[in-house]
Amino acid sequence: MSGHIVVVLAGAPRGRWREAFEDVVEVGDPISAVAKATARTVFWVSASDLTSVKSLRRARPDLPLVALSLKPDALESMRLFEAGASGYCHALAVPDLLRQVDIVVRNGGLWVGPDLMSRAVAAAARLEVRAGADARMLDGLSPRERDVAEQVVSGASNKEIAQKLGITLRTVKAHMGAIFEKLAVRDRLQLVLILRKAAAARTP
Repeated sequence: MSGHIVVVLAGAPRGRWREAFEDVVEVGDPISAVAKATARTVFWVSASDLTSVKSLRRARPDLPLVALSLKPDALESMRLFEAGASGYCHALAVPDLLRQVDIVVRNGGLWVGPDLMSRAVAAAARLEVRAGADARMLDGLSPRERDVAEQVVSGASNKEIAQKLGITLRTVKAHMGAIFEKLAVRDRLQLVLILRKAAAARTP
């Protein structure tokens, strides 16, 4: 018997999971999770279990995976996203929030929560993989869009980008929209991650 949601989180409060989703299947290890997975499965894994996150991502790269933390932290979120997580949220999140996360990750988005987003982007800029954006991925952007993208990867906010480049906040937002569309990303966190991963792949 396989479920719509696979929970790999020892001690998670069962009530809120049952309220959020009707088809929760709880397992104790990644092997069991993979064995029970279907094409509609979302993996929910303890953020402290980085090994399981990596194992599940290798085994089922096609399925969304959400990491759950009792003490959400921006740097932890970035390590998990780089390991393959699709989402990162509090382990004690209310059912309504769990359903929101589920919708976002099923539609190809990344969930980190609005309160952590700016800190997560800044944390991404500090992780020691490689700081600069990958030039080949930016080839389709205009010179000004490239400038904006580089500033985002460095961790700058829209307001800081406007000040550094001498343009209006409205213009920054317009460039961001064009960048998201051209690079097929949904938000600035995805933009940072995709450019950093491409850059890291080119590092000798």
